[in-house]
Amino acid sequence: MRLEYEPRFLDDVVRRAVVGRPEGRRFHRECEAVYGIVDPESRAAAFDALSLAWCDRLALGRVLEDRIAEEPLVSAAIDHCAVGRMRTPSDAGAELIVRTPTGEPSAPVVRVLRLLLSPEWLLDAVALTPFLRRELRHVADMLDPAFGYEPRLPAARLGRSAERLVLDRYRAAWNATVDGRLVREGKLDPAARERAWEEFTAVFGTLDQAAPAAFAELFAEGAPTHARLLALATAPRAVVVGPEAGPVACPLCGCPSAAGLVDGAGLDQSSRDEIEADFADWTTDAGCCRQCADLYAARRLSRAEAASLPGIR
Repeated sequence: MRLEYEPRFLDDVVRRAVVGRPEGRRFHRECEAVYGIVDPESRAAAFDALSLAWCDRLALGRVLEDRIAEEPLVSAAIDHCAVGRMRTPSDAGAELIVRTPTGEPSAPVVRVLRLLLSPEWLLDAVALTPFLRRELRHVADMLDPAFGYEPRLPAARLGRSAERLVLDRYRAAWNATVDGRLVREGKLDPAARERAWEEFTAVFGTLDQAAPAAFAELFAEGAPTHARLLALATAPRAVVVGPEAGPVACPLCGCPSAAGLVDGAGLDQSSRDEIEADFADWTTDAGCCRQCADLYAARRLSRAEAASLPGIR
């Protein structure tokens, strides 16, 4: 696999790397020579070549190459790795891009691994390694037929709020399986378990006392699947606690609720109004699951907060 760097990103990495090094003077002399090139396109190409040469000379990409080599599925399936600068901290990470160059179904598939990082990260291989291992294990799962990855989660009937909750749960559950495997392989500090637990409990509050056992099972999972993670993210109590007396389908989201339904008459008037606006045939007798009750209560609170902002009516 070849590494391809965004030119400005690589230039920034190299300039940071030579600071305080004996080779720094040589690098700046070579830069001065490039500045003397009159043609702008030729000068830009020369700078790109200079940055790449110094990247190889200082072995700045070694940490990327070594971490990718740890994941055979990734190194075997990816055609090349594009490395660039993240715009915000939330952008940082690995992305698998799959495309056919000609757009024809019969054309060979090209898989690109895109890494978005901060330039200074490449100068600290020890700190960057855990981050890369987590990201690349996610990519390996995506490439593993046994995992059965699907790029899009099914749309939720309650809209963006419910979809975000399912996505957050899916991510937390998947992260737990990734960290668990890496810890057992000796590639991640055991302290990662606590971080994964905090992420898990933040979005799986409905599991109550069943949460520790559910998390422990995920952390110990050696062969997770997309279907299992999605089921847990969509209906956590039905998956973890079991049907017991039989799950009841929520009349709003349609998901099974092993814990039963919340009495609609017990909801505040604003939540009932919100539900009736979305579901004209809903009655308080029908009730809803606890997740939907929380979502509609949160929607009301969000609107109240927005209304308090200057200029919002």
